Amino acid sequence: MFKKNGNSLDDMLKKASKKLGTDPKNIKEAFSNKNINSLLKNLGEKESKKINQILSSKEATSKLLSTPKAKELLKKFLGDK
Repeated sequence: MFKKNGNSLDDMLKKASKKLGTDPKNIKEAFSNKNINSLLKNLGEKESKKINQILSSKEATSKLLSTPKAKELLKKFLGDK
């Protein structure tokens, strides 16, 4: 299984699911279907607004996606292409 710094993808999904108040399966499906809005509705207003601000700014999105952790997650979600 995918491991980096002691964290597996499943562990990260479990933590995210607790924060979002949803099942890890729902998170995987939302990303697979490119529909994260279903997840954002479970966040608080502050967190949801911050994510929308990042996603609406090409520069902020690029900066976020260029981080090593984001690159690792994308490789895993996209099948290491």
